[in-house]
Amino acid sequence: MAKPRHLVICENNLALVSSLLLRIGGKMSGPADIMFTDALDFSPAINYLTNQDCGLFDNVWRVETRSLVTSTIRKSRQERRRITLNPEAFMPIPFNRERYTDLWLNLDSLCPKYYYYCLVNRGDRPAVHFVEEGNSSYFMDLSTLKTDCIDHDHFKEGCFKDNCKDIWLSQTKLYQPDTVALEVRQLPKTAFDDSRLSAFMSAVFKKNDIPKQRYIFFEQCNIEDGYITNDLELVNEIASIVGRENMVIRLHPRTKEDRFKPLGYTTICNENSLWEADLMGAVDQIADKVLISIESTAVFTPLIMFDSPVRSVVLDKIVWGSYKNRYNKEKCAYIDALEQLSNKTTLRCFRPSTLDELRIYFDFLVRMNDGGSCK
Repeated sequence: MAKPRHLVICENNLALVSSLLLRIGGKMSGPADIMFTDALDFSPAINYLTNQDCGLFDNVWRVETRSLVTSTIRKSRQERRRITLNPEAFMPIPFNRERYTDLWLNLDSLCPKYYYYCLVNRGDRPAVHFVEEGNSSYFMDLSTLKTDCIDHDHFKEGCFKDNCKDIWLSQTKLYQPDTVALEVRQLPKTAFDDSRLSAFMSAVFKKNDIPKQRYIFFEQCNIEDGYITNDLELVNEIASIVGRENMVIRLHPRTKEDRFKPLGYTTICNENSLWEADLMGAVDQIADKVLISIESTAVFTPLIMFDSPVRSVVLDKIVWGSYKNRYNKEKCAYIDALEQLSNKTTLRCFRPSTLDELRIYFDFLVRMNDGGSCK
């Protein structure tokens, strides 16, 4: 039996944090390497893991995959099959040629599947584990294999789906899909207290202080994804009640244009920062805040990651327009489950059904000692 050796393929920052929790928390024991794609600028993480004597990973690489994703989507079925049969020609194996027994991925991504088949073609048969990468981890399943451009059946017993073992989440009870037999396992959140994780987060991510304003609106990347909503109008409506000076807008990391600052709002640029990193050691500072979003689960991060519920307002029922996964059945059930968990003992999450309900609620918060506290 081969000795365990792990490979993490990292494509977003939250998946990186989840992988570190697993590594530090002892759930990914033995030799391990990490490979970053070019989905984001991971230079700070790569530099830290390469240059610091932290001992978390033995080998660290970066591979360019964005062009592969773009070109594959545009190819015909026959061309996609040709890539499937010879994936190593499009995504070369890193130079060290280690044999991997375990592969750690985010849930639905094209290039890690191609890389998995690179390993299968050279004789590896790694077990596939999924790590939490955001809210989609809780409502997406492997049904996307039917539309991911890969001829999985060609590999028979090496088929990707047949070697998917489990998914690691911060709140296991919130996982919605029931169509695929993935074991749902608990991320070791006690690793948040480990000095190695604190050192990594401090070195890699720009630390934003918890804002003094009581009302924090989390922008989503709908415009960057080609969707239009009336989020700005809803923010203006809330500001007319609570006061623009009492609000701060936390921009989405992929936002290219700040729509709010020209209107007089204080904004926080999320470039090279991470909300989870800001909250480490500072969760108690948001006890009296009101976190607001159309549907971003950033408002639930204190609850999901740190088991610390705070007051939140989710505007998905009154927003006009469309956005990614808005009507996804499992996603809607996930938001419902988050609402129920938040309100288990006290009403902390409010989802207005009308503009009048929105106005009444924020007027109540203002009258309640300028927003009150979440007790």
